[in-house]
Amino acid sequence: MDEQSVPAGFGDVDRSGASADLVAYLRFVNHLSQVRGVKERSRRALGLRSGDRVLDAGTGLGLDAGLIGLEVGPTGLVLGVDASRDMIRAACAAKDAGLGQVGFALGDAVALPCPDGAFDAVHAERLLQVHREPARVVAELARVLRPGGRLVSVEPDWGTMAIDPGAPDVVRRLVRYCAGAFPDGWTGRTLGRRLRAAGLVDIQVEPEVVVLTDLSLALKVMNLGPFIDEAAASGAISGEERQVLLADLADADREGDFFFAMTTFRAIGGRPEAPPSAGMGGPTGKGVARSDRGSPLAPDQLVLDLLDHLSRIVALGAAIEREPVEIDGCRLSASELHLVDSASRYAGMGLSGHAARLGVTRGAVTQMVRRLEEKGCLVRVSDPGDRRGARLALTGTGRRAAAWHVALHARIEDEVRGVLVAMEDDERERLLAFFSRFETMLARSIAERDEMK
Repeated sequence: MDEQSVPAGFGDVDRSGASADLVAYLRFVNHLSQVRGVKERSRRALGLRSGDRVLDAGTGLGLDAGLIGLEVGPTGLVLGVDASRDMIRAACAAKDAGLGQVGFALGDAVALPCPDGAFDAVHAERLLQVHREPARVVAELARVLRPGGRLVSVEPDWGTMAIDPGAPDVVRRLVRYCAGAFPDGWTGRTLGRRLRAAGLVDIQVEPEVVVLTDLSLALKVMNLGPFIDEAAASGAISGEERQVLLADLADADREGDFFFAMTTFRAIGGRPEAPPSAGMGGPTGKGVARSDRGSPLAPDQLVLDLLDHLSRIVALGAAIEREPVEIDGCRLSASELHLVDSASRYAGMGLSGHAARLGVTRGAVTQMVRRLEEKGCLVRVSDPGDRRGARLALTGTGRRAAAWHVALHARIEDEVRGVLVAMEDDERERLLAFFSRFETMLARSIAERDEMK
């Protein structure tokens, strides 16, 4: 992978141009035995029980979320949130099909798509070091934690790096450069006070020391080679000091004397059973409507904002459904794509059945079938027992178009599901009742629109 992308890339994965490299890096690092040990102890620190609701903030590939899902079981809920669409996409693709209790959602750690006090436990690893507002992140993690719940935050402290061999002064300057390459490279040592500032109590801070004696592993896992090159380019160390340091490290590695160590800190804190009102969503921690900036909304403004959001949702949904798509060089309209999807799902259905499913006439389906035959997406298969009973069979292009359509909706539904599973049962029931009334209102409006002209 392009190791040079590690420090800056995780700050904005989708714009880094290195998403695939960053995904590969996470997969590699997360399978190292020392890293697995740290993660296992962090999950233990969460104090998970069957049925718990857990947030994994900065979920990345969702590997931690999946393991947490196994611990809370099918009656629990795990929501993995990440600011990167590419990471959420990778997490959804990698999720075990049997983990229905695990979902993923796109979201910024300073504005989580979750109500106050929604989770029994919150887990965040290697999130603060790449975020420019770590204090706000911790406050937001505390907000979504229920009274009595537990937060576990795990962060490296790049200022604790130890490298041998190397001239002490050169190593000290290199360490300062490495820590400064991250938005908050010294964050590990700050975890205790950050959790206290967010109103958490019973705080414990535990060190985890990672030791590497293989230079090639340190170069890949710790970004050491690019750090040394960049430190020399920036003037933190001289070109000559760079050459001497690299030569010394290579010689030591050949002799089995290379040494690297860095400390990661785990901070554990609980939200008090009777939380203070400041910054925690009021005395109960729930039910306070807030704007995107976190300030409380007046009831009238909240109604206007909800109406505005609903209008945009309807418009976006309509746009998704009407946009054409190109598969294998074949451009399909939205209606044609829906017929392909219907033919994929209901292989034995006749044209009349497809027409009824799609809410169009049989003649309209017949015309679409002709166009799709010309485009090489499907063929009609006659039923010998019924002259009018033609069935639709998809070609390779048709099957790929249907698979694309399913994947598009699955991705959207998975993100929406992630938000829904983080809600309380009564909140979901109220939301369902609202959308039922909203659907009825839309149907009535369509029927009455001609009368309103």
